[in-house]
Amino acid sequence: MNKRWLAGCLAGSLVVVSGCSAVGGFDPKVILENEKQVVSYEGNMTLSFDFDVEAAKGETDGDPISSEDIWTEAANELKRTHYRTLDGMKLSLTSLSLNNADSTVSAKGTLEKADRVIPFELSADRDTLVVKVEGLSRPLVIETMAGMSEIPQEFAGLVEQATEVSNELGSFLVLNLPNAADIKAEKKSEKLQGGEVQGTALSLSVQDEEFPVLLQKYLKNLTLDDAGLHKLAEKVYEAAEAAAASEGVRQLMQQMEEERGEEAAEAQEVLGPVVESFFFDKEVTVEGLYGMGKSMFATAAAASSQWKKADAPKDTKAVLTLFADDKQQWRKAGFELESRDARFMADGVKSGKVSLSLERWNVNGKVATPQLSSANGIDPEAADGADEMLEALDERSDLYRFLKEDLKLMHKELQLYYSDKAELQSLMNEGPHPEVFQDMYYITDGKGYGSVRELAEAFGGEVSWNAADKTVRVESGGRVVELTPGSSSALVDGAAVDMGGPAEWCGPVLYAPIRFLAEQLGAQVQPVNEAFDWITITKD
Repeated sequence: MNKRWLAGCLAGSLVVVSGCSAVGGFDPKVILENEKQVVSYEGNMTLSFDFDVEAAKGETDGDPISSEDIWTEAANELKRTHYRTLDGMKLSLTSLSLNNADSTVSAKGTLEKADRVIPFELSADRDTLVVKVEGLSRPLVIETMAGMSEIPQEFAGLVEQATEVSNELGSFLVLNLPNAADIKAEKKSEKLQGGEVQGTALSLSVQDEEFPVLLQKYLKNLTLDDAGLHKLAEKVYEAAEAAAASEGVRQLMQQMEEERGEEAAEAQEVLGPVVESFFFDKEVTVEGLYGMGKSMFATAAAASSQWKKADAPKDTKAVLTLFADDKQQWRKAGFELESRDARFMADGVKSGKVSLSLERWNVNGKVATPQLSSANGIDPEAADGADEMLEALDERSDLYRFLKEDLKLMHKELQLYYSDKAELQSLMNEGPHPEVFQDMYYITDGKGYGSVRELAEAFGGEVSWNAADKTVRVESGGRVVELTPGSSSALVDGAAVDMGGPAEWCGPVLYAPIRFLAEQLGAQVQPVNEAFDWITITKD
């Protein structure tokens, strides 16, 4: 498991916004090189989101919408829901300890949303992430790299070659980044954990039309860096050569031949000459790879000349502040991206701001990363993981409110599609699988009728047939509902209740008035938009 995500986040922000030319003694290239040598540190981090999103519309609000546009609007509303969830959210790691020497990390912090504050702690090693959250009586345990911790010896050399190619590509991309126009650096001291630290503070900003201008410069730099492209092409060739000669690849090819037989032989007949041509002459192949890369970047650079000024971001600004000590190790950073350009956000999102701040100390020092116990843990990715989490939740906690009100994880929704009653009865009686039509409803005497089993099971109920008295029994949330085919009266916890219409068979499936069933299950029937031919039923 890669524990350098914080450093990577910062490094990406730095190089994209600031470029790699030295400013006032502040040299991003040196900082990035130093970052490769970092094996441990302690720190903290804060990440926050603010978005201005239009309120959700009810199904009957606004102008009628055509059925052709319903899916587009549903997709847009889903995106807006994600923005609403992020709005006002703040993630704080008040303590963070990382040790790459043994691939471990531990942290404590809080997640805040409105008036909810949810403390948590986590730890991770090469294989497992353990998270303990206030409001959940059992820890979450996620296997991050199960079965992949150890690299087979026959592939170890290939991993090293791939790492070299990755590093060379990273250097090529980073060294060609241009500087922003608004960039300043000054010598100063900063208060960090453990006292005053002397170093250099960098501040820079990019806004509006500067974004495409910087990208155009970047593409040009990549195109003209002949030495960098040649070196990258050589690394790619050497990695491919090592792969072709490796024992691991030889074994894989042999296994494919044994498993696929004639098919593998035909593939070898086609690919063999291509591979031989690739390795025929290193200088020729490297020159070809170099030419392909140069052509790709040149094409992109030429295309960028057609960008129109009107396409550039408006009311958009990125600001980075960074503090590095005298050894050119970054110690403190802040990044903020703010935009009021709705074109770059989901429909209905008016503006947004993302803020990130980081601080670290004890770089390459002795750092302890205490690991949490995974005993009695819940695997949220397991088939029954969600049910186990619900059972372990404290309904009085802020975590429960966050999951229920913000993430809507307890929200259940069912859509029933309209069918003519006679047509549905025909489908139910004549089809080999009548259960597939249970998400259809019909109307009798002005009332919508739906499948008892479909509604009950959609909202956590259990359905059973009592052959002795020929009734259907529905159990949900401690409530027992008994329905008798042909009767408009149901027994709810033993008391007779008028359903407004009789329960009746539609083929082999019992149907009953939808509104009555929804109420007994604690669900709500949403207002029906006449432009659509379905009913939506929800439960929170």
